[in-house]
Order: sequence, then structure tokens, then C-alpha cells
Amino acid sequence: MITQLAKNGFAEDSIDLFTQFKSLGLKPDGQMFIGVLSTCSVMGDIDEGMLHFESMSRDYGIIPSMAHFVSVVDMIGSIGHLDEAFEFIEKMPMEPSPDIWETLMNLCRVHGNIGLGDRCAELVEQLDSSRLSDQSKASLVPANDHYIHGEIGILYNQALPYQ
Repeated sequence: MITQLAKNGFAEDSIDLFTQFKSLGLKPDGQMFIGVLSTCSVMGDIDEGMLHFESMSRDYGIIPSMAHFVSVVDMIGSIGHLDEAFEFIEKMPMEPSPDIWETLMNLCRVHGNIGLGDRCAELVEQLDSSRLSDQSKASLVPANDHYIHGEIGILYNQALPYQ
């Protein structure tokens, strides 16, 4: 319910519902925190999201799973803080999964950071070579790059999956 509220334009209501849930003395579970982190991503509120992420283990004894880390990377990277998302990944207490790197790679594409996106693609390729097709590698061309001209531009634009 928390995630659906946020996805339908009621992110503040989603956080309010989570606050009410906790104030009733109920204990949130790991899945609920994923919803809260997704809500903070929708709101673009890294500070609130990180407070909830830290509270998860500190206040509720929930050990963050890879899905929680992916949610945090998405939350940080969605607003364009790609280097900060990369630093967060480097400080993870576990080995980052291909999902982590693929999430950051896709956010790099959206925000036009080809260098970091290529680095993430290399890491995805090393961890799970079946994850990236030639087309997904080519899709690292920024989604908002409308200024490519000539034959190579036609090739790049054909490779972009979301036109």
C-alpha cells in the first residue's frame, strides 16, 4: 500500500501512513522499508530515505538485503547524484550484485553520465555476462541526446529502446 500510494502521486500520504503504522507500536518488516525507500525515491528526498534506511537496522533489527541497497542506489541516483550512489555502493558491507550495478548503469543513461555508465556496464558484464545484450550496451547513449547527426546518429537512435 505504501508503494502504491507513492506511485499514484500520494508520496506524502505514504510516509504519513508509515509513521502512523509505527506510532501504533507495530513493527515494520523489510518489505515495508523497501516501499518507504521507493517512496523517498519518488519524492526525491535522500535525507528522509537515509534516515529510514539507518533506522531499519538500528531501531528494528532488520539487516538490509540486496533489495534495500538497490532501493537506496535508485533513490540517490534518481535525482542525479550518481557519484554519491557509486560511493554508497563502494561502502556496502557485502559484494554488490549485478542488480546494483545495472540500476546505477540505467540511471547513468538517464542522466547522461556515459563514463560511469560504461564502468557499471563492465561490472555487470564481469558479474553476469548474460545480463547485457549488445543493444543494452549501446543504450548507454544518453536518453536525452537529441543532437547526434549523420549516419552514426541513426545507428545510436535505433539502439535506444525508449524513444
